[in-house]
Amino acid sequence: MEDILEQYQASSYPLPDRLLAWLLFGAGLDSFGRDGRPVTLPLPSYGPDELLVRSDAVGLCYSDIKLITQGNTHPRIQGRDLAVDPVIPGHEVSLTVVGVGENLRGSFKVGDRFIVQADIYYKGVNLAYGYALRGGLAQYGVVGEKILHGDEGCYLLPIHSHIGYAEAALTEPWACVEASYGVSLRSGLKAGGLTWILGGGNQAGSQMVKESPMRRGAPRRMKIVLFSREDLPEGSWPKKIVLTNVGAPVANFWKRHIQSPQGWETQIIETGGLERNQFEKIFVQETEGRGFDDIILLDPHDLQIVEEAARSLARHGILNLILTKPRHGKVGIDVGRVHYDGIIYRGSVGPDILACYKEEQTSELKGKGTVWFVGAGGPMGQIQIQRALQLEKPPRKIVATNFRSPRLKSLEGRFKKIARERGVEIVFLTQQDMGEEQFYQRMEEEAEGRGFDDIVILCSVPQVMERTTSYLAKGGTMNIFAGVPKGTLAYIDADLLCSRRIKFVGSSGSLITHLEGVLRKTEKGTISPNSSVAAIAGMDSVIDGLKAVKEGRFPGKVVVFPQIKELELTPLPELKEKLPRVYEKLEEGQMWSREAEEELLRQKLHPSEVKG
Repeated sequence: MEDILEQYQASSYPLPDRLLAWLLFGAGLDSFGRDGRPVTLPLPSYGPDELLVRSDAVGLCYSDIKLITQGNTHPRIQGRDLAVDPVIPGHEVSLTVVGVGENLRGSFKVGDRFIVQADIYYKGVNLAYGYALRGGLAQYGVVGEKILHGDEGCYLLPIHSHIGYAEAALTEPWACVEASYGVSLRSGLKAGGLTWILGGGNQAGSQMVKESPMRRGAPRRMKIVLFSREDLPEGSWPKKIVLTNVGAPVANFWKRHIQSPQGWETQIIETGGLERNQFEKIFVQETEGRGFDDIILLDPHDLQIVEEAARSLARHGILNLILTKPRHGKVGIDVGRVHYDGIIYRGSVGPDILACYKEEQTSELKGKGTVWFVGAGGPMGQIQIQRALQLEKPPRKIVATNFRSPRLKSLEGRFKKIARERGVEIVFLTQQDMGEEQFYQRMEEEAEGRGFDDIVILCSVPQVMERTTSYLAKGGTMNIFAGVPKGTLAYIDADLLCSRRIKFVGSSGSLITHLEGVLRKTEKGTISPNSSVAAIAGMDSVIDGLKAVKEGRFPGKVVVFPQIKELELTPLPELKEKLPRVYEKLEEGQMWSREAEEELLRQKLHPSEVKG
């Protein structure tokens, strides 16, 4: 006879008539659920082209806090009448099919398990799971056309049966971390794209450098080495190049070498001199509001031009700032757009204006390099550190810092051993314990006089980004992992940006390919999302879990098991007293495991009964 866990895994139990769900009726926790409790709803019916799915585990995320706090002002559900059409959050989810519509029975069966790619596009519209589409904080839900036949195909990814429910749900945050190191830097101007080249004015254009035999026909006395067709791979030239303030010698060179019969089929647009308040006109007129894919700034006479020009970048566009002589001043970098729109800032001192494209084009942590994780005490910091340690070619040195100490101390105890095994020096430092000036003096020492190859920002504080940039090595990467609103500026020393050839990159969310990659690594055992679990909870304790996430109470993730109604928010160490048989099955007495999860479900499951 099947025990309760076997019935659950096989979905061989009678489905309930009712379910529990957390509905968001407005902005704030007071509008989440009813009187601080989940809402009881009838089990939904499903059509011939739909699936009925069970939520097995849901990871709580700070994005859920933002959604609940903002209500219908949140960008993903802006204007939605939540009182009439409430949202069910929960995008980090593990699902099991418990009902299959008749038209889908050749493709799906009861017991199939899936995770969901949260960023769902249907007919060009973003319908994120747990936002526009009802998410995992309901015991059961319906999956239909928009998920099964979206713009990129099916947004359900199958899971092997031996993968645990919690580790499957945590694939999504792991995939976000994976995506942050897959930023496409490009090895040239975007093929078929739009390029804008801005000089420092006619005077600067006529003075552009010394003897340059590198380009026949190029203006003599040039400081800048221009590019011609042979400098880019066949077919990789842009559709349009807009030239502003580059000076007549430079403009004439490009006209000859780009618009000549043997050159590119590229349109050249000259704008002459522009004031900053005219940039928007160029953006609208020359890109139809889409934005430029590449913007190259050649010795701008006013560093504020960087900030103004960057507003004209398309999503995933690249801005290259080239300063051939020192300029004392700062440039405003839109770190919000770096994170959410994937725009990239790069700096160089020339002379080749394509030099940035010719460097190593990767945003991955440098093997045998040095990395500083800033604000590493939270769940995503834990994932970042664990991933770095488990890389095939890990950094030789990891420095993890946080403003306060409690969560960081937990990570130190967890990762010291694996760091030794991988031959990685790992350092944990807390600013509050040391004082600000002593902290940054210590970071000078940890930078070893050369700087860090990578700095990963996990806190949403622009001033921290500004100060830490000076600790980057030549060719270093500043990775903006933490989200801040678009338009948020960090002011960075222009000479530092260019003389050290620094790049700013970032990303938000993940793609199906990232989820698939994390799943494969989990299946092979090369990564362990289970080690990210810090606390568990049942449906009645979701609000307690969200409060813990908001307060930053744990160094890892809070995972909710929706089919368990009564389970208070429980940090893993407290299982020793509250659920000792579950505690006994933790890995090394501290990390969540599949065996601990199975024991929890055996003790707490009541799948055929939901009490309202």
